[in-house]
Amino acid sequence: MEKVRCVYCDCKRDYEVIDEEYVYVEDDMEVRYGGKKAICNVCKHEIMIDEIEDYNQVQFEKAYKEMNGIISVEVINQIMEKYNIGKRSLSLVLGLGEITITRYLDGYVPTSKNSKYLKKY
Repeated sequence: MEKVRCVYCDCKRDYEVIDEEYVYVEDDMEVRYGGKKAICNVCKHEIMIDEIEDYNQVQFEKAYKEMNGIISVEVINQIMEKYNIGKRSLSLVLGLGEITITRYLDGYVPTSKNSKYLKKY
């Protein structure tokens, strides 16, 4: 594992990665998800590492989608495979914008209405 700069120690340090339970709260919604945290081996403060932040974002999005009944990228891919259809074609067949499915596969969150519609397939 490569050393990273700790802003508290102000030099490059080794770190350890631990599992962390996160809770995101906004308005009346509470999303709980399992993520990771990098801890400096010297001062024990959290260190920000892009790969870990990206991982945590993916875990949050999965939990959010599951909690709100939003279709996952995996299920959209299964639909395309089942019907042997591409992204643009699926979008058009469903009466969506031409690049809607492409956007969903790239990380955009489907609307609840479109998600329910896609899940029918």
